[in-house]
Amino acid sequence: MKKISFLLFLGLILTLACCEKHKTYETTILGKWKWARTEMLGGNFRYTSDSVDSTYFIDFNSDGYRYLYNNSYQFIDKQKYELVNESIFKLGTDIMNEFRYSIEDDTLKISNTTGFIIWYSFYARAK
Repeated sequence: MKKISFLLFLGLILTLACCEKHKTYETTILGKWKWARTEMLGGNFRYTSDSVDSTYFIDFNSDGYRYLYNNSYQFIDKQKYELVNESIFKLGTDIMNEFRYSIEDDTLKISNTTGFIIWYSFYARAK
């Protein structure tokens, strides 16, 4: 009886795990994002759109390019990006252009993965 109960329990766990809806990281970062602020670890340094009297938009397209626009949606830059995994993307091929990202409540947080000074940039999903 214990063996049957265990097998039923194991079957239930495997069924639930297989049926769980998976959201791929490629679709989560895609889209337009409006820059809100950039800060250094420890909060000693902080820029906001108000402090620099401007804002920026980034657009991660499904074509594998990251586009950068100013507050008037004028094109500034285009770079090839690659999603390394669900928390890291690279711009171009240089290892120094590898960034960590996370998305929570329609807020994209990007930070550098290399270098001496750690910084974070926050973007809100553009509507």
